Amino acid sequence: MKKHFMLMWLLLPPLVSTSQVGIGTETPRSKSILDISSTTKGLLPPRLTGLQKSEMGLSAEDAGMLVFQTDNAQPPLPSTPKGLYYFDGANWVVPVLNGTSNGQTLRWDGLKWAGTSNLFNQGTSIGIGTQNPNTQLQIHSLSAPTTRLQLTNANTGALYNDGLMLGVTLASSQAHLIQNENKPLWFGTNAIERMRIDSVGNVGIGRNNPAAKLDVNGTVRIGSSGTILNGIMKSTLEIEIPALASMGEGMVTIPFEGAIEQASVYVSPGSTMSGLMIGYARVCTPGNVEVKFMNMSTDMEEPMSMVLHISIIQ
Repeated sequence: MKKHFMLMWLLLPPLVSTSQVGIGTETPRSKSILDISSTTKGLLPPRLTGLQKSEMGLSAEDAGMLVFQTDNAQPPLPSTPKGLYYFDGANWVVPVLNGTSNGQTLRWDGLKWAGTSNLFNQGTSIGIGTQNPNTQLQIHSLSAPTTRLQLTNANTGALYNDGLMLGVTLASSQAHLIQNENKPLWFGTNAIERMRIDSVGNVGIGRNNPAAKLDVNGTVRIGSSGTILNGIMKSTLEIEIPALASMGEGMVTIPFEGAIEQASVYVSPGSTMSGLMIGYARVCTPGNVEVKFMNMSTDMEEPMSMVLHISIIQ
């Protein structure tokens, strides 16, 4: 027994002292610690699910750990596809695989870098759907009925809202800018709102709650040589006309809030005026309209009530 023991002891040093191990080869490469060679078989690393991989509890000292994930992990785990992973000391990383691209921007398809995208980078210009962008950014539809840029945003209780859509309809080449939500669309400068289109189509300029199809809070000018207008006001009022002698005349002063002097005043009666005429109407003092009535008949006119429609342009 002693001789057998000594013989085995003499055989151990060559195994311990060798620096390379070869499997399937008698001449392992000198720079490797393990050289595996085969023409019919492969290397099968440890196979773990995404959950098992996440529970390994690795640290920086475990950098280089290699596993094959057998499933497509979903939240609450990190969303990681099935495939080969290595640990870089902090995170699990998918080895970068080769892909091809001919003028296209490479994209990651979950397993490898692929060149089958519609995003083209020409160095100074970027094209989406076109290989030859004419501007710094050009978006072109290859098959869809419209070419458009859509901006969306997160919304409470929903994944996203429909947001803002900007584009050109392919069939008619009509450009459009659309707010897809039941909300207003507003425009501004210097971080201040200047114009708004509300959800029912009313347009407000200088007003964020337009009450008409066009609601302007400010001055208006129509035509290159037109006069700048501050506003148009209309009101329907019932007034009392005093008694008027034959061929006589009388003045009626009517309160009209907002009226300014030198404004243009238009008056229309709400009923027929047998024998009576309106001589003129004017803003006599701020906030007051003066209307002159004339009795053109041969009879005296008794006091009466009359409805007047008054318009003021100023």
